[in-house]
Amino acid sequence: MTTTERRPSTAEAQRLPWLPLLTRMHRVVDAGVEAAVRAEERRRGARRACRRGCAVCCRHQSDIPAFPIELVGISWYCAERLEDAARQTVREQLGRHTRGGPCPFLVDDACAVHPVRPTACRLFTVFGRRCAEGEDPYHERRADLLAPPPGLLGRAWREMLPFHGVTTPEDQREWLERRLVDALAVTLPACDWGSLVRVMDAAVKTGATRTRPR
Repeated sequence: MTTTERRPSTAEAQRLPWLPLLTRMHRVVDAGVEAAVRAEERRRGARRACRRGCAVCCRHQSDIPAFPIELVGISWYCAERLEDAARQTVREQLGRHTRGGPCPFLVDDACAVHPVRPTACRLFTVFGRRCAEGEDPYHERRADLLAPPPGLLGRAWREMLPFHGVTTPEDQREWLERRLVDALAVTLPACDWGSLVRVMDAAVKTGATRTRPR
């Protein structure tokens, strides 16, 4: 599966000016999370429980926040980068998705849009035992969750804010201090994904997608 976690090419950056912003934001988050996980594992004496195939949070979390630039990234990835069987499965799941239901991008207990998954998913880390089916560690095992490292989100949001026209250091500082960024987030499972199905179909018709669904 092609990822967007690599540096966007010049052609991509010219065609999709938001993509470098999204990539930099997610790199900041990923680097901060990995460093924090290593430190927490040493402190706790317990390893990170999250592994591929452990998708309890994807099935049961109903309040996953995502930012507009992340929704743009997910839509682009679904339209132009998802391949064959995964693409068809995601399209079908988007078409029947209901508000608050399981994440429509979960395919075979793995994230089909993993390279552009939201910041909230990147941050969500459980230590110790794996989550039981139906368990909500955010409310039931809060002590087992990774806390965002101090300053990490502020650094990430600074990479995102130009997407919203907030470009000067002074304006960015005001947005962060007044927590205006929080108002930008939407709840991922509550989104109406019917429009994305149409975007995916249009991408096939115009040849914009990398591969055609079978």
